[in-house]
Amino acid sequence: KPHGAPVLAACARLDVPAADAVMIGDSENDLLSARAAGCRAILVEGGYNEGRSVAALPADAIVETLVDAVALIAPLAVNDAL
Repeated sequence: KPHGAPVLAACARLDVPAADAVMIGDSENDLLSARAAGCRAILVEGGYNEGRSVAALPADAIVETLVDAVALIAPLAVNDAL
């Protein structure tokens, strides 16, 4: 990170197009990695970000907990399966 190669490798292994993937992270580097790979990004507050809040970063969503991130993604997966 912040390169997109690890995210693209995960997408390839899971057979998911990067444009359909959502990366969940807790730092600016996670956001940059997602963007470099062409993915959407959800950031979780309170994680590692060198002591800076992720609130001001241009993520697709910023949530308090990982459970909140899952709640955002689960409807996407259900809609895609229909």
